[in-house]
Amino acid sequence: MLSLSVTDTRQHVLNATFLIKGKVKEADAELKLAEDGVRFLSDIDFFPVIQARKSLLLAGRDYAAGKLEATRDDLREARAYLDKEAASAETETRAVVKSLIKDIEIMEGKIQKFDHETEQEIQKLYGRAKTLTAQALKRFEREGGDDSNKN
Repeated sequence: MLSLSVTDTRQHVLNATFLIKGKVKEADAELKLAEDGVRFLSDIDFFPVIQARKSLLLAGRDYAAGKLEATRDDLREARAYLDKEAASAETETRAVVKSLIKDIEIMEGKIQKFDHETEQEIQKLYGRAKTLTAQALKRFEREGGDDSNKN
């Protein structure tokens, strides 16, 4: 899925060396495929659930580094992105997103001092967001969002 798109896009750029060999049509085709891959990768970066996942990843890193205020900011940001996701999500997904939002709110209240249990709970929140991201990407590809393989 996402990792395949990155790998495929890199390979298309490398294959564009056809230009050096004077194979202009082949190089043009490879660069077109690479461009489509980059477009796909930039499109998915705007999904609120992907942004929330990134914020939760940062929350885990900041918490481990003892940056408690930054952790709270990361959690608030993740919650804001998930609120956007919930507004447009299908019914089943919306329930999962709202559950994650609720647990993030609880976590925000726990950020007082460092402890390993809280660190693990933040990692679990990130894991849940990662699962939501994978589901969103599958829906995106299923609904035709990945145009890189068309034509």
